[in-house]
Amino acid sequence: MGSSLDRISTAYEALLKGMVTKCRSDDDYKVAEQVVASLSRFLQFLIERRRWNLEGIVVGGSLSTGEYGFPPKDIDLVMITRFYDPTLDYTVRKAEEKAGNMIVKVNVGQYSLRDFNRLRTIFVTELKERGLWIYRSRKIKLLPRANMVYKYQALEIFMNFSVVKPLASISTRILTGDKKHERYANAISYACAKAYLGMATALLILKNKFRPSYRDRATIFCESFPNDYPYLAKRIPDLDDRVRWALNVKAGEVKNEAHSVDALRDLFDVIECDRQVLPTILSQSLSSVNNEEFLSQLSTIDRIPHEILNSIMYTIRLYLYYRALPPLTIVFTEPVRETYAASVLLLFALGADSSRSKLIFNKDYMQNAEKRMQRILPLRIPETVDQCQRWEILKSWAVSLNDYIVSQLHLQHDIASR
Repeated sequence: MGSSLDRISTAYEALLKGMVTKCRSDDDYKVAEQVVASLSRFLQFLIERRRWNLEGIVVGGSLSTGEYGFPPKDIDLVMITRFYDPTLDYTVRKAEEKAGNMIVKVNVGQYSLRDFNRLRTIFVTELKERGLWIYRSRKIKLLPRANMVYKYQALEIFMNFSVVKPLASISTRILTGDKKHERYANAISYACAKAYLGMATALLILKNKFRPSYRDRATIFCESFPNDYPYLAKRIPDLDDRVRWALNVKAGEVKNEAHSVDALRDLFDVIECDRQVLPTILSQSLSSVNNEEFLSQLSTIDRIPHEILNSIMYTIRLYLYYRALPPLTIVFTEPVRETYAASVLLLFALGADSSRSKLIFNKDYMQNAEKRMQRILPLRIPETVDQCQRWEILKSWAVSLNDYIVSQLHLQHDIASR
């Protein structure tokens, strides 16, 4: 990595310049400098500890394209390694301690050099085309843009952004009406914006129209939606307008302020849109027959093939993160499949009263979600726990599994679905 320090310095300058264009006051400039300084300390520690296995470091997501509001919500950082490193998560936690006060959350992912060079998943395509490279060895191949990505990625994007993100933002404490919980309302509103962008991206993938930019995707979707999906356009005639609003929120062009009741109404609108879009995503990404009944639709997820390597990696990561071992059924169970299904069930288990200001829960969906999660978790919730608390527990597990474990397992399915 002899000349890498110059490239790292250049990357920091590019990051700072990008943030400066978003600043509106002297305080904003100070925040931008603090973000870059803390990221510098964070990266120096990672590089020192993993230099021997490092082929590249790249900043992805909205920070690399400039499509974010200030300050950025998080930083998506990806390390390209010679060999997959199962201890990287531990090193990342140590780097966070070394960096001190991290104003912005840093999400660190990992690809082996072999996988990064051969895969054409959405995230890899975005990194190759729009990523901000902090360090890149000559072994990393940056190919021209692929017009097609795996159709399976439509399901992955939909689940991550249109299901798990809204699910993660919800806290039943928002129902208290206490002013101190208004931050939950803002989180829900922002997650709803990400959900609409996720729907648009997933639907574009199914039509081979994916682009690596939020703005480009939103523009193409709004122009082509009525013709590409006439049956959805009849059921959700304003989905293109919702995507335009979401883009403005994501880019910071609309101030994201929400009150509890407004946020819940936004949430239920997203859930209703999810209900309409999900059958299309499932039927086209997994090549199945569309079915009108919800639980029959959801059973389509069982078409996701079981990879024994996924079960092994899931077991290892579950133990590393939670010091827990899954049930023996994990040998025959696909963790991606069960986590996705449980997440959908938990989101759709949410209902509302006539004013859309109070949550109610679908008991059957919650029971189904719990059964799904018990196949991959040593989960036992006491019968004395009320429905609200039970939903919170199940939701926390579903989100955590998706963020820290399942999101690292998708590569095997990408390979299998070529």
